[in-house]
Amino acid sequence: MLRAKSFCGAGLAVVALTALIALSVAPNPADAQRRTLSANELLVTGFQSIEQSDPVTALKIAEALLTRDATHSPALQLKSAALRALGRPKDAIPVARSAWRYAKSDHEKYGAALITAQALSSAGYRTRAQFWLRRANQAAPNEQARRIAARDFNYVRNRNPWATELTFNVAPSNNINNGSANATSQLFGLPIEFDLSGDARALSGYEISGGISTRYRLSQTNLQRHDLVFALHHKTFQLSAEAKRQAPSAKGSDFAYSTLTVGYQFAGRRPNTGLQNSFALSATHHRYGGKSYYNALRASTGVRYAVSSTSRVFANAALEGHFSTSGRENSKIWSTSLGVDHVLANRDRVTLSINGTRALSPDVNQDYRRAGINLDYSLNRQIAGMQFSFGLSASKRDSDASTLVPGGRHDRTVSANITATLTNIEYYGFVPSITLSASKTDANLALFERNNFGIQFGIVSKL
Repeated sequence: MLRAKSFCGAGLAVVALTALIALSVAPNPADAQRRTLSANELLVTGFQSIEQSDPVTALKIAEALLTRDATHSPALQLKSAALRALGRPKDAIPVARSAWRYAKSDHEKYGAALITAQALSSAGYRTRAQFWLRRANQAAPNEQARRIAARDFNYVRNRNPWATELTFNVAPSNNINNGSANATSQLFGLPIEFDLSGDARALSGYEISGGISTRYRLSQTNLQRHDLVFALHHKTFQLSAEAKRQAPSAKGSDFAYSTLTVGYQFAGRRPNTGLQNSFALSATHHRYGGKSYYNALRASTGVRYAVSSTSRVFANAALEGHFSTSGRENSKIWSTSLGVDHVLANRDRVTLSINGTRALSPDVNQDYRRAGINLDYSLNRQIAGMQFSFGLSASKRDSDASTLVPGGRHDRTVSANITATLTNIEYYGFVPSITLSASKTDANLALFERNNFGIQFGIVSKL
């Protein structure tokens, strides 16, 4: 059997096997056995010639087979592979696409998609190659073929200077505006219960969000990499009928939120140690309710250290400056986190971290301290065709002063979430996910008390 040595020659053995299956029916029943054996032998010999660094012979065999049938997908696959091996990947691309166009079965589609991806990657079109490897994954006739497509996808992705991620989510929620769970609240220290306006209370509805994140790799070695990053995210809301009755003048777009980010990232590791380090700089423009809100500059650094083959500790620190474009005060925010990541004997993963934030601002309502703890657990096994992960967190936020309540503001929040990824429902390497989340905030002022519950539907990449 032919063996694929790397993605540069990967898939040829599988394509040859695919071609054998595809040629199992000859056009003339009277001499079916003779023609089938002859065509099979020629096809396999052609792929073997490429493996043996003789693409000229492979090209001659492919052209002979195409004289017999100019629309035969396996022969077109052989011709494309031969042209690529001859250093003509751009000539190989249209031939490979023809192989896909004339493919009549999943076996042929799988082989054609692999050959097209190889030609595109060799020509430098790695992002397009990744798309064709998703096509190969979709058409894969068995699990082994699917693993090969996934392996080659990772190979190309790791060598592609561009990496783009699209996100889209729809999330029903009982509190799209982060409003109060109460209808009344004391304010300014007065012993009077004030009625809260409809839009100050929790409004139910739907969050619709989407975004694009793109990374361009400036350089990469075995020890470090340097990236430029760009991201655009937007979320808007649709109010439920109940919310419209509660706040007739409110619109979902009043709470829309958008961010545009550009930045630089560095990641490196120390040779012969388990130490990894990172550094990032970014600038982000924030918009709220369709209007400019504030600009942020952020610098962060982090380290990770492998204590063993299954355990790592990590620490991160960041400084972020908020520069208002909406009339509010500027602020400076320090944040830190420390944690451990451990893989259990059953290959489940557990992560525990503690974090702290200090925000400094002339506005006492933006000046606060926050501390929290997070626990995340991911199952390594599937249950009913779904992969599960769980999260728990608790935090407290304290302000020494507030314009709304004497003695400052004091909040306590607990939250939980569960995510189910439906790994058996796959299309082009993407699978749906469902996240249930809930949180409760208790505060010394009813205005800031929250009860949030939401369901988020999204799509994630399995490759």
